[in-house]
Amino acid sequence: MQGGATLKEDSVLDLGIIITCVLPGCIVLWGIGQLFPPLADAWISVNSLRSATVGSFFYIILASIGAGMTIGCARWLVIDTLHHWTGLRPPRWDFAKLAERTEAFHLLIEIHYKYYLFYANSLTAALFAYVAWRSRHSLSAEPIGWADAGSLAICLMFAAGSRDTLRRYYRRAGELLRQEETPPRIIALK
Repeated sequence: MQGGATLKEDSVLDLGIIITCVLPGCIVLWGIGQLFPPLADAWISVNSLRSATVGSFFYIILASIGAGMTIGCARWLVIDTLHHWTGLRPPRWDFAKLAERTEAFHLLIEIHYKYYLFYANSLTAALFAYVAWRSRHSLSAEPIGWADAGSLAICLMFAAGSRDTLRRYYRRAGELLRQEETPPRIIALK
């Protein structure tokens, strides 16, 4: 950067937190707003342009992070389990190699695992938000239509993205931290 300014690497709101927690958390907050409209109206009125403050901005960011962390736990329970049950299993890693390969391992987290977390957390959040929205719009009052098709398409996209990025992460991290196969010990009998 020019003028001697540097980019701080370990920012509280770095890209990883934004894509893995804040964005999926916003989806969850929207879903909660579908379930409890007065609560959503209160959030919007507190954060309207007329009364926007730094405090209200941080309130929404913290609420999004909290909702995103909560949906991350649901992702771990459901999506991770489904991936493992359907054959996408973590490789066996030799963590003794991690000290000498830490930088490469962090790169793999940045270019694959954080994107996996975004796709899988967003899938979980989108499913929650869809169910919340659909609970307010009954099929008799609003038949299945474009909103449902769009929600399905987005969920399928997130599901495919989560599986692909997790597969890439497992494969590349597995190559980096592969456990060496130890040859069987031969015991000589005298």
